[in-house]
Amino acid sequence: MSKPNGRAAESLESALLLISREPAALEALLQHVVPPTRLQQLARSAGSRRPGKLSAASQVGDAVTRSSRMRQDLVQALLDGMPAPGDQEQEASLPSCDELSGARARTLPADERLMALRRHLVDDDPDSWQAACDLLLDWQEWLPPHPQEPPEERPAFAAPERASRAEKKDELLRMARAEISSLEQRLSQERRRKEELHHRLDEALSEARQEHQRAADIKQRLSRLAAVSDREAALEHEASQLRHARGILLQKQELLQEERDDLRGVLEDYDRFFQNTEEEVPSFRDRPLTSHERTLVERLQQRDAQGIAAFRILVVGGGEPQYRHHDKLQEYAEVVGFRGSWRMAEYVSWHKELDTLRNDLQSRFDALVILHWNRTTFTRHAREICHRSGNKPCVTCHYEGFTNLRESLQTCLDQLLSGESRG
Repeated sequence: MSKPNGRAAESLESALLLISREPAALEALLQHVVPPTRLQQLARSAGSRRPGKLSAASQVGDAVTRSSRMRQDLVQALLDGMPAPGDQEQEASLPSCDELSGARARTLPADERLMALRRHLVDDDPDSWQAACDLLLDWQEWLPPHPQEPPEERPAFAAPERASRAEKKDELLRMARAEISSLEQRLSQERRRKEELHHRLDEALSEARQEHQRAADIKQRLSRLAAVSDREAALEHEASQLRHARGILLQKQELLQEERDDLRGVLEDYDRFFQNTEEEVPSFRDRPLTSHERTLVERLQQRDAQGIAAFRILVVGGGEPQYRHHDKLQEYAEVVGFRGSWRMAEYVSWHKELDTLRNDLQSRFDALVILHWNRTTFTRHAREICHRSGNKPCVTCHYEGFTNLRESLQTCLDQLLSGESRG
C-alpha cells in the first residue's frame, strides 16, 4: 500500500529536487501529470523568470529549487494528478522498472503507468528517484501531454470575472507575504548566527593576543640567554670540527705506517731476489711422484673421465729469478692434471692489478696461490677478492724454492677437491 500523504509529500519533494538536475525530465513530468490550467497558475505564482519565451513547465521547473512554497504546491498538484493504488494486490501488480523502460511502456494504460511512476517518486530510496528520472528521460519523446481541460464558459457579465481576478491577486499577495515572512525569519536566524560568530571571533582574537604576549615574553627571556648559548654552540661546533680533523689525521697516520712497513718488507724481499742461488728443478716427467701427488692424479683423472674441466690455478708473486720456474709450473701442472699460470709481483702499482685479479678469479681461475714476495696490502685485498668470488681457495706460499710452491699447489688442489665433494 502507498504511504501516508505526509510522508509521501516529503519523499516527493526530495525526488523533485533530484529530478530538477535534469530539466528535460522535470518538464516531461509536469506536462504529463499536471493539468495545463493548474500549471499556468503555478507558473504565474513563480514570480520572476529568465528572459525569453519559456513554457509554463519550464518556468515552474526553474522555481522548484528556489521556492519551498512552489515545491509544496507542485507536490500537491502531482499527488492529485497521479492516482494511488487501491490496495496491496493492485500495487503488487504494477509493472517493474524494466517493464516501464523501452517500447512496452507506450502500450500500458495511462493510470497504470502513473501509479508505477508514483510508486518510485514517493519511495524513501534515492535510487528509486533516480530510476523515475531515467524513465522520464526515456519517455520524453513520446510521452503525451495532459489532456486539455474544456474552456470555461464566459459569464454574461464581467463582474464575477473581475471578482475572480481580485481573488487571484489576493491569493498572490497572500503567498508573497508568506514568502516575505519566511525570508524575514531566515534573515533573523542569520543575524543571530552572525552575532554568535562575531562573539566567537572576539574570543579567538582575545586568546590570540594573550598567546602573542606570552610568546613575546618567552622571546625576551631567550634573548637574555642567547649570548651564553651562542658561545657554547660555537665552542661545541669548533670542538666537533677538531675531533673530525683529528680522526682523519689518525687514519692517515695509520695508513702511512702500514705503507711504510709494507714497503720496507718489499725492499727486503727485493734484495733477497738476487741473493738466492738459482735453483735447478729437474723434470717431473722422469721422476716419480709422491704418494700424495699420485692420489691427486687419480682423483683428477676421474674428473677428466667424467668430462669435468680441469682446475685452473693462478700463482702471483716473486720477481725474475723466481719467474724462471714458470715452465716447471706448466710441466708440473701437465703431469698432475690441472692448468696453471704465473704472474710476477707488482710492488709499485699493485692497486692497478686488483681489477684484473678480480675479473680473472670471477671467470678464468678457480684458486689463487700468493707468494710471500708481495705487498702485504695486495695480499689482504687478494684474499677479500677470493672470498667475494665464491670463497675460492687462496693459499699463501713462503717461497724459498720450487718445492714450497709444489706443496702449496697440492694444498690448493686438496681444498678444491674437498669443496667440490661437499658441493
